[in-house]
Amino acid sequence: MLSTVSPSWRMPATAPAAAISSTESEDPLVQAYSLSKWSQEYTQLSNGKFLGRTVDLSLGPVQLLRETMSQAVDQNCQPLTDCYSIGIAAHAGGTWQNRPLEADKLFLLPRGEAARLRTPLQSDILVAFIDRAEMQRSASQILGVDADKLFEGQRVKKVDEAAARRFRAGLHQIMLAALDAPDALNYEAATRRMSEAITETCLDVLGSAFENPRVERDALRVHRAIVERAREFILAHRETPPTVTELCAYLNMSRRGVHYAFMQVLDVNPVTFIRNVRLHAVRRALLQGDAPSVSAAAHHWGFWHLGMFSCYYKELFGELPSETAKKSPGLKRVRWLVND
Repeated sequence: MLSTVSPSWRMPATAPAAAISSTESEDPLVQAYSLSKWSQEYTQLSNGKFLGRTVDLSLGPVQLLRETMSQAVDQNCQPLTDCYSIGIAAHAGGTWQNRPLEADKLFLLPRGEAARLRTPLQSDILVAFIDRAEMQRSASQILGVDADKLFEGQRVKKVDEAAARRFRAGLHQIMLAALDAPDALNYEAATRRMSEAITETCLDVLGSAFENPRVERDALRVHRAIVERAREFILAHRETPPTVTELCAYLNMSRRGVHYAFMQVLDVNPVTFIRNVRLHAVRRALLQGDAPSVSAAAHHWGFWHLGMFSCYYKELFGELPSETAKKSPGLKRVRWLVND
């Protein structure tokens, strides 16, 4: 898997029933492992230094996350629990489940579905994750509907300005309260009320966006499938990285068609994507200490011209590969206010 890292990088496999953390990372590979309830794979798409921040509030059946990133990133995420996801983005740009994502539009994920997110150059998202039993009970009691109905149809939904404002303000208020008084998380009554408040806030905005389910027929679904097949092919041939011509032959598509699919889904061309996948693999090897030298890691992933390799590497990650090799990767514990 592209973003598989050393187990020592991972957050603890089991977390307390209630906990809050505020972290900062200078690496997308480390950022991908900052959430305890998700298996995530991040690929940086834009060039430059990466800075990611998260505030993660876990309350057992309910989790609240704010994540910001300073670079465009393609995310492939799989929930490790049976949960629903409801979020909102502060900035326009990027895609969610292969649909354009605009500021203050609601983005949804039904339970059991993998998430596909491409962020814009600057991203700031606020997301709630609610376990199946909790959401189904609350949806039935508060809205009188089956929870699954609320997540049918489009994965990106427009809500009125007032509902979006209530949603964002309500979740921010809960997160700030937990940051300011973390001792409250030691009390079951307090965490239960926080969980109920998050769920009720989500149901309020879902109720305003509720519509009859519609069948989606979106070409971006096809394009994403093409990109996923291409990525798997690239990773399966790391010793002899494929050319775009070989990739087109494998996909049985024209070069123009492959180019269009990549531009629609990732906003980068296939040549750049192939190179970036390999650059991420080299970076992972350097961070984990799996290669005897920078040149060995570069050669292992098909970079035969070390001068050009260093230029590409610095352009994408904002630092030389030799600087990466000296790092001790990990999340930094920081005090990051939600309203920064």
